[in-house]
Amino acid sequence: MKLALVAEDDPFIRRYIKLLLQECGFTVHETGSRKDAERIADSFQFDLAVLDGMLPDGSGIGLADKIDCQVIFVSGLVDQYNRKAMWSRGTLYQKPIDASFIDCVKGVYNGL
Repeated sequence: MKLALVAEDDPFIRRYIKLLLQECGFTVHETGSRKDAERIADSFQFDLAVLDGMLPDGSGIGLADKIDCQVIFVSGLVDQYNRKAMWSRGTLYQKPIDASFIDCVKGVYNGL
């Protein structure tokens, strides 16, 4: 069983990402906050994490340092500093999310 974590504060984007990941065969745990994501990550070993660059209670970038798996950041952050920080910790998929996100997942996660 492939397990994914989605931490995205927008419930519509989070649901769409979850559906796309399920199409790829992942079981998905989802949350809208960094605090909940950290709690969930302590309980499971994830194969993939999809993190929003900025969550209401903290940075998805910092969260990536606490999760031992492949990471895809989904973000509208466009400044050079944040983009560089995301690329150094994983893959960046620029919002808005569309069906091409599946290709990104396939490129990042070798088990598909």
